[in-house]
Amino acid sequence: MKNPLKKLSKEDLVDLLNNVLHEAVASQYFGEAHKHRAHLWDIMNRIDKKVTKVFDKSPAKAFDITAKRIGLQ
Repeated sequence: MKNPLKKLSKEDLVDLLNNVLHEAVASQYFGEAHKHRAHLWDIMNRIDKKVTKVFDKSPAKAFDITAKRIGLQ
């Protein structure tokens, strides 16, 4: 599975990372520990909808895909 992040411009990547950071900060600031899974799901969708779809069917397969991208497998 191709990594869609490689297609992003630097500006789009910075915007994406700022959104991800905001989700994490907001979750901590508002004490929404019970909502972390939902926030993580939103973050996954923002980064790569295809991986999120794979995760929905097989979390292990999605884990393998992302692990390969960062050189863990």
